[in-house]
Amino acid sequence: MKQWKLIPPVTKTLLIACIAITVLIHVFPFEGNSTEKAILFGAYYKTFIAAGEWWRLASAGLMHVNFWHLLMNMYTLYLLGGVLERTFRPLRYFLLLSLSSIAGYAFLFVTGGNTVAVGLSGGLYGLMAAYFILVYKAGGFRIPQVRNSSLEVLVLNLLMNFMPGIGYQVHLGGLFMGALLGILFTRDPQWQSVRRSALLCTIAFSAVLVFLIPSHLSIPEEERYLKTDARILVYEKDHGLQNYAEGMAERIDDLYEISYLEETLRED
Repeated sequence: MKQWKLIPPVTKTLLIACIAITVLIHVFPFEGNSTEKAILFGAYYKTFIAAGEWWRLASAGLMHVNFWHLLMNMYTLYLLGGVLERTFRPLRYFLLLSLSSIAGYAFLFVTGGNTVAVGLSGGLYGLMAAYFILVYKAGGFRIPQVRNSSLEVLVLNLLMNFMPGIGYQVHLGGLFMGALLGILFTRDPQWQSVRRSALLCTIAFSAVLVFLIPSHLSIPEEERYLKTDARILVYEKDHGLQNYAEGMAERIDDLYEISYLEETLRED
């Protein structure tokens, strides 16, 4: 209990939110599988994002389906969050974490196929990058033990990106954005020129992502999951979101250049 009280407010709120949403996903009375439940709650799903639900780039970071994934991410958030929230202060810390997560999912959008993804990993990779910036700034890498342990953590996390089922694009996008923001949020006067360069790189990276998104809106026929789309939209229609579901069905059909979902909702 004492340790819980010592956790700073933004980190504590995120811990509670992520755990609560994960539990809710598993107990929610929806007949679909856990992946479809995650989509219903706001997971990253390229089809729905391309059809207009851009808020999923932000909401996906709060969601986890696998409890082991949740445990690993929450432990990392607890370790890094406590240090970085006190260092950067709540607002900058929140921006660092959330923008790294959003950048990770945006990078996945322009580099990956039509997949479902959840988790705060992109934001956590951003925190890790910012933490390494602070260690470097403080001269910690001159200490062999700190240098070796930091290198081991970095290599291990990078190698994990190439394991099956890991969304490495989210991690890499978050890591890059976190490094830039970590530099940008430092207050050392000696880093003024470095901060200017980081600001320009942050703007350029964000602009490139925004520029590339329109050319990655199409979904190949082999990556379309019409039954999943239909189950989610029918559920929304049957639970008070008829106009919204019908609008999404129309936009997805336009995206696919078919009329399947609109007809499915009319028949339901």
